[in-house]
Amino acid sequence: MGILPMRTFVMLITLAFASAQAQPALPPVIDFVEKPMVDSVGISPGGEYIAMVIPRDDHSDLLVLDRATMKPSASLTLSRDEYIGRYWWVNDKRLVISLAQRLGDFDQPVSTGELYGINADGKKRQYLFGYRGKNSTGTAIKTGLRKNASAVVLEGKADADDRILVGISHWGTTGEVPLMELGRMHISTGSVAREGTAPVRYVDSVLSDADQRLRFLGGSESNRQQKLFYRTSAGADWTLVNDQATTGRIIYPLAFTRDGTTIYAKVEDDKGPAALVRWNPETGEEKQLYRDTAVSIDDVVLTADQRDAYAVHVMEGRGGYAFLDPNAPEAKLTTAVMESFPGEMVIANSFSRDGRFAILRMTSDLTPTRYYLFDRDSKNLSLLISARPKLKADQLATMEPVNFKARDGMSIHGFLTTPTGAARPWPMVVMVHGGPYGVMDQWGFDSDVQLFASRGYAVLQVNFRGSGGYGKAFEDAGVREWGGKMQFDVTDGTRWAVEQGVADPKRICIYGASYGGYAALMGLIQEPDLYRCAIGYAGVYDLRMMTKRGDIDDTAAGRDYLANILSTDPEWLRERSPALRAADIQHPVLIIHGGQDERVPPGHAYALRDAMKAANKPYDWYFEPAEAHGFYQTDHNVTAYQKMLDFLQRNIGTDKN
Repeated sequence: MGILPMRTFVMLITLAFASAQAQPALPPVIDFVEKPMVDSVGISPGGEYIAMVIPRDDHSDLLVLDRATMKPSASLTLSRDEYIGRYWWVNDKRLVISLAQRLGDFDQPVSTGELYGINADGKKRQYLFGYRGKNSTGTAIKTGLRKNASAVVLEGKADADDRILVGISHWGTTGEVPLMELGRMHISTGSVAREGTAPVRYVDSVLSDADQRLRFLGGSESNRQQKLFYRTSAGADWTLVNDQATTGRIIYPLAFTRDGTTIYAKVEDDKGPAALVRWNPETGEEKQLYRDTAVSIDDVVLTADQRDAYAVHVMEGRGGYAFLDPNAPEAKLTTAVMESFPGEMVIANSFSRDGRFAILRMTSDLTPTRYYLFDRDSKNLSLLISARPKLKADQLATMEPVNFKARDGMSIHGFLTTPTGAARPWPMVVMVHGGPYGVMDQWGFDSDVQLFASRGYAVLQVNFRGSGGYGKAFEDAGVREWGGKMQFDVTDGTRWAVEQGVADPKRICIYGASYGGYAALMGLIQEPDLYRCAIGYAGVYDLRMMTKRGDIDDTAAGRDYLANILSTDPEWLRERSPALRAADIQHPVLIIHGGQDERVPPGHAYALRDAMKAANKPYDWYFEPAEAHGFYQTDHNVTAYQKMLDFLQRNIGTDKN
């Protein structure tokens, strides 16, 4: 298949594209932290329209283009403080949108459980579900019936009756989280036909068949042990087909095979990284199709008609695909584009039903996300839009996968990004991801990493034990290892970088957000000769608070989770809480936090600041009262990251600042 890349932007009304003028040698901070120009580009099933979300600080817009003319056919501009959470092409002509709002003192939009419908030509705009029904004067939303409940779309493709599957959670309940109500919502009127309740409290996976009938539902109770249920048809009784508490396995249903009798499923167990299997729920017959020796599968990639899978996405190194059917047209397209764009990750965002048109998303360490339109008949690949057109590849730094042995012999993976135009060893930022469980750093464009690298810093990211992507046993190895083996893995990675001649041992700073902020402070406490400073962003600093404050402790599942990952021993908690060990901190600290953070309440930041002050330790402080768990507003992010750069310059600085 011949691929002819066309590197000309399609000019979109209301979108401002990058100037042809040369960019400055050192991109300003705002180029890294401002909202991307576009998000969530997808083609309609019939191939006639292309939809995209335009993020802005104070609202977001939906833009729909006529694919043939590339002119807007519809746009939806939400009112101030209203945002698009996600959209679904529910049929060839109509979209359903989930809404979010900035509420009260929050800068970060939060999902409101509202759904809204609009046609691709801009007609039949209708509020379908939510609390503002018949009561939204002053907004851009045409209303329907008011409902004191939240809805989530479980199956975004409409059935023959123009209904989609939704899960409904009613407000006003007290105590434990109620079971989710299942229903089929009409995409034009918002009327909901009830379809029973979920057989489990915390739903984490669903799978419908080719007729959009819900057949699998997975989730857990407060003990966080997954249960998977199956039914033979809509309305049939649910049958428990896997209970993690008994089998030790977690099974995520991913897609039906074309014959409709078996499914592709992701299986997590103690045998290694997560595997892809083909499974018959009626007979229990199972065949393993793919399991990597080091990393888990991510997801299957579906054919254009959504009736089968042609590949599985794997996260090894720079990422890639294992093709289940190399001869599938979609597989050939992916292979051909990757050959034409070496070093790029190519992801099929969406296909038209007949496979003629595809929206391809491409990215790499040196190139922020770009969206392309592929036409199978003409074999043309045309660039639609870049999410961050101001940033150029020659301003960015190469990210390489790395591997080292921890002190106990466990193999640890990570990524090393090195600055251009300077000789090693470099000053280095060790950047620790949040989570910590089930989350992982991956190869590709990372705005934090590239901002630091542009200023002359090497950046090391370590997927310490407890991280996702390497199998259940690897993740479980991080349980109750806060300040222990999870921390040691980061330390061992830092020492490895020094031994490799990458990092200047006198100029290393450790930085992270959420759990990463915790690890940054614990690293400074445990290794005063290794790190010269630490930056904690929305960090956890007093482990005792996690069981008393914050949204994790609000539910029985959250409380069970905390009881599993942390010890209840007071001395254990004290020894591993940075705010209680401020006297052991020997180097400067930058504390950044938001006043509306419900995940890690600002009491953590106050406790650390007050302890630093009482111990007469040097610290910098940046607090935004209206921000939550990670800042949302561009101006606040510019300020936060400029403070980080200034802090790094004072403590481990480079000649690029």
